Amino acid sequence: MFDQQGHQEDSNVIVGPFYPNQNQNKVKKIKLLSLFNNMGLPLKLVSLVILIFILSGAFFAIKYSFTKFSTASLPSQTKTILTTKSGSPKNKTVVTTNNSTTSKTTTSNSSTIPSKTPVATVKISSGNTTVNKPSPSGNSTSSGGSSSSTGTSSGSTGSSGSSGSSGGSSSGSVPYYGVVTAGNSKANCIQLNIPNGFINDSQFSAVTAITGVAYNCVITYNDNMPAWSNWDNPWQFTSYYNWGAWVAESTNHQVVLAEDLIPTSLENNSNPLTWEQSCAAGNYNSYATTLGDNLVAEGGANTIIRLGVEANGTWEDDFVGTTTQEQNAWAQCFDQEVSAMRAVPNNHFLFVWNPNICTQNLPLNEWYPGNAYVDIIGADAYNLDCGTSKTVSQEGWTAYSTDSSSNSPNNPNFPSLANIESFAVANGKPFALPEWGLDNGYPDDATYVTNIANIVRNTNTSFQAYFDCGCDSITPLGNTIPLATAAYSSGF
Repeated sequence: MFDQQGHQEDSNVIVGPFYPNQNQNKVKKIKLLSLFNNMGLPLKLVSLVILIFILSGAFFAIKYSFTKFSTASLPSQTKTILTTKSGSPKNKTVVTTNNSTTSKTTTSNSSTIPSKTPVATVKISSGNTTVNKPSPSGNSTSSGGSSSSTGTSSGSTGSSGSSGSSGGSSSGSVPYYGVVTAGNSKANCIQLNIPNGFINDSQFSAVTAITGVAYNCVITYNDNMPAWSNWDNPWQFTSYYNWGAWVAESTNHQVVLAEDLIPTSLENNSNPLTWEQSCAAGNYNSYATTLGDNLVAEGGANTIIRLGVEANGTWEDDFVGTTTQEQNAWAQCFDQEVSAMRAVPNNHFLFVWNPNICTQNLPLNEWYPGNAYVDIIGADAYNLDCGTSKTVSQEGWTAYSTDSSSNSPNNPNFPSLANIESFAVANGKPFALPEWGLDNGYPDDATYVTNIANIVRNTNTSFQAYFDCGCDSITPLGNTIPLATAAYSSGF
């Protein structure tokens, strides 16, 4: 059993007037009391001192045990990615980091987007590869086989973005683009391994020490929640985990939150109309309003919400369905919930529509919610082609990005990486890569990383996030993949 904060309760506790060995314990207490009364005063004083010492030690031992126990059990956050078009899902269990700050302050997006300012060369060691970060001329190089790049991108405006301006790095020596906006912000986000659920900057710094890249936003999950009460009150922003305090520490701190359209209790992948039509009629708007209210109240007013994340995958509770009627109803449901959350006072939410490229052919245009309800269009794109089970270095970027093994000749509404990117351009929305990374057990794929970086560099991109938790068969950046890490450091 679990209490409201997700802590495991002891199901073996006996409740009632009788406890095992109750009478024997009573006899022992009487004998001890008699012995104490027969002692002289000096012995009594010594005994009291010893007793106080023992009780003090027991108190601190209990306090330490409780502290460890209270953070040992967290709500399981499960993200699934399909490994093959007809295969079984790959579970991505992710929990998120440690913060001693207790204040709760609501902050909004900064109106100024720092550009990626060139800095002096910084050598970053990654295995046997040394990466030179951008020099003052803006040139970046690496000795690990990844391509060099020159120049920086200017920050253009989006529906809620602002024009880029010059700015320094967050640490004085490491460059970064800026906060996430509905424009060309090119923010560097990261998926972290945060084992106890509390977030702080040290986890980001640990990755920066490997890559030389500064991060200002974190990817996290509140999808696959069992009931509305879990869905509309993300655990990250509850008073216990208090991620709002981390957000309040800096205008550069942001959370990118994955949220299904419904809780697991309503899931019906064989007939999603059972919930889609109710949602499309506005019957779930009150829950969406509560979600927005809770985020604002707990310091998450500037949260980027990946609503209905990867809903073209059957592994999601809010799978869009296979018929046009189902897909259209899903889009209307999205619209209703976005409208409800945007009506919450003092919110600065941005909403991401986020297909996965590794799934069946569900036409993009049939379940797109519409430009009025979407701020950013994203694609989750891991390096393994699900049609061929080959990596980019094995089959080439064109075959991977167009999914040519399953989509030839090209259907522009097929959910390939290239098509989703083009779909964003056609709809005047910035692109994003909320999840990407290298699968375990495959070659160190610098070609894949370099091409991902080229997308971010050369297109109107809001943010990108490497899946760096070291879990779910995705390789973290570092010595295990030195060439890919070098390409990452050079590209971002």
